[in-house]
Amino acid sequence: ATPYLRLFALAAGGHYLVRAALADGPGSGRDYRAALARFFCEHLATAAPGLAEVVTTGAEGLLAVPPDTLAG
Repeated sequence: ATPYLRLFALAAGGHYLVRAALADGPGSGRDYRAALARFFCEHLATAAPGLAEVVTTGAEGLLAVPPDTLAG
């Protein structure tokens, strides 16, 4: 569940930071919010493709285990 949650957090965090940066008018801290959103996108959100890969692939190992083994 951790990769799913991290991927969601990156998507939501990026969305709201960019949204806040675009919503503010000139002189209201917009430059700082834009810089924060840019930093987030360039340094933190770069993990999203790797997390998406983990989330969408890799179930073969778990599916190789018989269901009754998991239940016991």
